[in-house]
Amino acid sequence: MKKAFNLLFVLALITGVCVQNAQAISIKYVTTTGAGSKDGGGWDNAYEGLQAALDATSSGQIWVASGTYRPTTQVGGSGTRYATFQMEDGVAIYGGFAGTETEISQRISYGAGETNETILSGDLDSDGRDNDDSYHVFYHQSPLSLTSTAILDGFTITGGNANGGGELNSGGGMFNSYSSPTITNCTFSANWAYIGGGISIQNTCTSTFTNCSFTSNTGAYDGGGIYNSSSPTFINCTFKSNWGRTGGGIENSGGSPSFTNCVFSSNEAGYEGYGGGAGIANSYSSPTYTNCTIASNTSTFKGGGIYNVGSSSYTTTLKNCIVWGNSASITGHEFYIDEGGSIITLNYSCYGNESGDVYVASGGTFTATEHNITTNPQFVGSSNNPNHPYSIGGISPCADAGNDDYNQEQTYDVRGSGYPRKLNKTTGESGTIDMGAYEYKVGTDASLPVTLSSFTAKVVSGGVVLKWTTESETENLGFILEKRKQDTGDWKQVADYTTCDALAGHGSTSEAHEYTYTDAAVVPGATYLYRLADVDYGGKVTWHKEVEVKVESESEKIVEGFRLGEVFPNPFNATFTIPLTLSKSSPVNLTLCDLNGKVVKIIENGVKPAGEYRIAVDCSDLGSGIYFLQSTILNNIEIRKLVLIK
Repeated sequence: MKKAFNLLFVLALITGVCVQNAQAISIKYVTTTGAGSKDGGGWDNAYEGLQAALDATSSGQIWVASGTYRPTTQVGGSGTRYATFQMEDGVAIYGGFAGTETEISQRISYGAGETNETILSGDLDSDGRDNDDSYHVFYHQSPLSLTSTAILDGFTITGGNANGGGELNSGGGMFNSYSSPTITNCTFSANWAYIGGGISIQNTCTSTFTNCSFTSNTGAYDGGGIYNSSSPTFINCTFKSNWGRTGGGIENSGGSPSFTNCVFSSNEAGYEGYGGGAGIANSYSSPTYTNCTIASNTSTFKGGGIYNVGSSSYTTTLKNCIVWGNSASITGHEFYIDEGGSIITLNYSCYGNESGDVYVASGGTFTATEHNITTNPQFVGSSNNPNHPYSIGGISPCADAGNDDYNQEQTYDVRGSGYPRKLNKTTGESGTIDMGAYEYKVGTDASLPVTLSSFTAKVVSGGVVLKWTTESETENLGFILEKRKQDTGDWKQVADYTTCDALAGHGSTSEAHEYTYTDAAVVPGATYLYRLADVDYGGKVTWHKEVEVKVESESEKIVEGFRLGEVFPNPFNATFTIPLTLSKSSPVNLTLCDLNGKVVKIIENGVKPAGEYRIAVDCSDLGSGIYFLQSTILNNIEIRKLVLIK
């Protein structure tokens, strides 16, 4: 009897577990037109529209196929503009399906603009933003009190128009008050509100946003991308091309939000002598930014990168961050601390510190004493790397320059899985984390981005000519050249693709391409080793074979009257040297011009006797930027591009 009871008890337990598991993975399916019985039991019996699934689901998952879905349920008032979606605790809503998948991991191409994009739109009549649109695409007011068990994953949220009064003027894409849903892999785009174009986060909210993008949203008063007054968490998120009078990317008006591996770029703020903080505005809040990049934001008033206002009780903290290339019409291109006494603290970060970059009003505090740098981070650039224009190259001063202790939990950079953090920039082995949202070295890969058919070095009168040929290239940013003297010294960089056009790659091509570079900074009689590496779009460095060459003294003889060697170093910090050899007395004119062609320095202008010269040029009186060396010798005119980095 006892054995029978035990057997029944075990069977009951097993049955209970099975029932619980079945409930936990209960899935409802949705397409734009529905299918079969339309009871959501499978793709062949999918609900017609998301709202039908939400009405019928209190727990489990909802899988939504690609297409556009609009809300129909009215909340908070009567009229079509009150139509909105509402999430529910215990329900995970997944978008981005083609309509055949059996596992969430099978979703592909579901980002904004991709094949399986799933759009939730407040543009109810499909005629663009107007007064017929939903006030909120998602509306989570205080009675809902959502927790992290309410999940939204894989959607584009667009077309909200919060231009009403009260809560109806806030959060065009999503309004959260006393609600903390989990948002992952979502894009908030082209939403409008007086406050918080993309999202408005008010009162108590501890949501986590992961791999989300906030693009082209408008906050007519505050917070183009987001208006926040609480303490949410943002991981691997991008804020791009949003506009707000105050806080183009985001305005934090209270709370202690945190941001890790986030990029704020090309956002705008300021209007008719008011507002500011194109990238970020912090008002009486204490946010923390870790491994974030804040670049190319523009304010028509104050604070291009970050605008702070508040009292000494509020501190904005940046760790392992890059704040560079932002602009403001008034002042404070990178940082503006307004009156009131708020604090900005930087640790292990890179920021612009030229005239007008940092403005601190009376009572404010700007502290940047813990391993910070003020040199150009040398972003890869949008022309070579359009998807990630603010990633850095191997020669960036931000590579291997962060503090590992600041980012313990996030193992990948803003690009997500496959781009690990804390890798040595040369070997790919475990190393020191980089500053900014991108890790330069992204790990090993069996595939080679470049098929190299030859790499040679030849001594000529102008130095050493290095030539190499590629048979094919895949996402190739360009090349790095290094050299060292045989048996002595360390490898030193000769040039790379970020400053030398001759080393820029051809992206992806199946055609052969030949590259040439002349190294004039060589010593007669010395033997050199040269090595070549290519860099792919992800920042991965692949080193190729080495070549050896001896510079014989005879090779320094000139046969055409003069030799103008390659200027070195380039880029340079304050001075550079021009190698020049004349076989006879010759008129020499050397001038340095800026980008506008204006002569900023006359280096030589007269007749020089035959001989070998190393002409040192002091540019400590010039600012960072691109300059051109123009030489006229024996009626030969040459122009060399130089980069001054201070």
